[in-house]
Amino acid sequence: MKTNIRTMNDLRRRTGCGEPVRPATARAWVEAWKTAGIELERLRRQKLRGLTPRQIQQAMVSFDGAFKAIQWREASRKESGLVELQAWFRRMRK
Repeated sequence: MKTNIRTMNDLRRRTGCGEPVRPATARAWVEAWKTAGIELERLRRQKLRGLTPRQIQQAMVSFDGAFKAIQWREASRKESGLVELQAWFRRMRK
């Protein structure tokens, strides 16, 4: 599905979420999320540092099925996709 949303106002118009956002409000929102992102990353790292070796082992085991599924899917491919990628590049060049 191709979308053509360039600004927050476009998003609000398309979703019907209230009034258009003023640029100052949008800038404040972006700055707030930048600050929140830094704090969330700090909390994530703190939580990871606090894990015990047993908890780390359990997390790794829980991902085992996903890793095996990817390995199986990739092993079942006949080609790497390089030929298709090169064809795309040729079409883009024209």
